[in-house]
Amino acid sequence: MREAARNGLPFGAPSQLVEAPSLPTIAPIGTAFVARLAPPEMSGKITAVHILWVGMIGTAVGATLYAAVSDRFFQGPMALAYSMSVVVGVLDVLAVLAYLLLMRVTRDVVKG
Repeated sequence: MREAARNGLPFGAPSQLVEAPSLPTIAPIGTAFVARLAPPEMSGKITAVHILWVGMIGTAVGATLYAAVSDRFFQGPMALAYSMSVVVGVLDVLAVLAYLLLMRVTRDVVKG
C-alpha cells in the first residue's frame, strides 16, 4: 500500500482505473447486439440469458485470469495492477474485433 501512496495513487486506484472503462463500454454493446438479433417475442429472455452468461463468465474466469497473468508475467507489489491492465486491454480489443466481425457476418439478418 505504501508503494501505491508513493506513486501518487489512492489505494483503490489500480482496479478503478482498469476495470471501470471496460464494463460500461463493452457490455451494453453485446447486450444491444443480442437483443437486436433476437425475435421480438424472445428478446427479453435472450437478453436475460446473455447477461447471466456474461456475469457468470466474468465472475468465474475474471479473477482467475488476473491471478494467472500476474503470477506468470509480473512481480512486485504492483503485479496485480499491471496484470489487470494487460488482461482488460487485451480482452477489450478482442471484444471489439469480435463484435465487428459479428456485425459484418449478420448484416443481412439485421436488415431483414
